[in-house]
Amino acid sequence: MPAWRKVALVSDAIKTSYVLALAGLRDRFPTAGDEEIRRRLMDLMLGEELAEKVYGSPDYPHQDSTVS
Repeated sequence: MPAWRKVALVSDAIKTSYVLALAGLRDRFPTAGDEEIRRRLMDLMLGEELAEKVYGSPDYPHQDSTVS
């Protein structure tokens, strides 16, 4: 398999992981806006500690619907 094809496959896999993560976040936080969803995605992708260093403390007005 040529190198360009491997790069394309990895790129597609990364895009798919973002799409799935966003879908999961929208399912867990159905009333959250785009900004909150993007910030929560960064928590998932970077880890909460690094995301806070990069983006500051999150302001999450919506609670996790899966937690009682």
